[in-house]
Amino acid sequence: MTKKEYLEELNVALIRLNIDDCADALNYYSEYFDEAGEENTEQVIRELGSPEELARKFLTESGEDVSKKQQLRKRSTRFYCAITISAIAFIIFLTFATNFIIHLTKRVSTNVKVNSQDASTEKQQLYEYANDDLPAFKNISIYISNANVEIEPSTNGKYGIELALVIYEDETVTHDVTDVSTLLVQIEEPHNSRSVSKKYGNVKQYVKITVPEDVYGNFELMTSNANLTIALANSSLDRLNASTSNSKIHIADVTCPNIDATTSNDEISVTNVGCNELLASTSNGNIVLSDTYIDSNATLTTSNDDVLINLPGSMDDYTISAYTSNGDITIGDDSYENQTKCGTGPKVISINTSNGDVDISF
Repeated sequence: MTKKEYLEELNVALIRLNIDDCADALNYYSEYFDEAGEENTEQVIRELGSPEELARKFLTESGEDVSKKQQLRKRSTRFYCAITISAIAFIIFLTFATNFIIHLTKRVSTNVKVNSQDASTEKQQLYEYANDDLPAFKNISIYISNANVEIEPSTNGKYGIELALVIYEDETVTHDVTDVSTLLVQIEEPHNSRSVSKKYGNVKQYVKITVPEDVYGNFELMTSNANLTIALANSSLDRLNASTSNSKIHIADVTCPNIDATTSNDEISVTNVGCNELLASTSNGNIVLSDTYIDSNATLTTSNDDVLINLPGSMDDYTISAYTSNGDITIGDDSYENQTKCGTGPKVISINTSNGDVDISF
């Protein structure tokens, strides 16, 4: 199980928690995985147990009070001492304590809840909110469904968020700057189906976040049945995880060491991006890379569709492995059937598709 999969299942398992505690837990464990390092992901999961087990501890051990946060920090300190020297663990503990104090004194939160006078599911309402004066944040976490997510540079140098959502009765949408570093947007207690009624059938649901040009931390974007668009005018991120289903992912004008993009039944496009490692996975959709600089390696996987790549430099810079079934492979001026491995360069590109073509140009 990956970090992204673990957090997604934990978010579902914690759905009965108070929205603030759920946000704290998700942000905390995202940082928890990052501090341990990607190579220690399995060890972290073994220590924490399954998402369901961890959620049960939250729900039964100490309710929803502040003691849970203290227990989280104690567990973090014990784990970190196991993998590093005590001095580093002490520094990290002080950092968490400082962030906790900031969390108590500085926060911006908006809750939107629709209460109907009867039980009719037709009691839906379009809600729009804009705030261009949010506190600064470096990380973004989004857990939402059936609403497009757009992240773009601001025009006034401020941080902003706009929500345009159809909200069901007794459903709550929250956005929170929880520790003056992470913006969290999520739906509390979401319905199994968020299909919009006939009355709002033409409404475009979206979450739009605007950020100044700056250096950012981690973006964790999870939605379903909706597009993800990240276009940041050549800003730098530490890490980008983008996950949706049955919809497109478009990443443009970003520099980021590690990018992980996952969808199904639609296209992934990456334009004018620089990265060390790129993972892109879809099904029944194209993967399109243009003007993308890959310093280390890229793994591109799809099915029943094409992989179309324009790479900077020349074939001498790359080692390319490509496989397809019932498709053609073209690399520069050369053509291959089904599979090939060519080049000896330091940048490794691995491609796997079925019933689709692979076309690579330089």
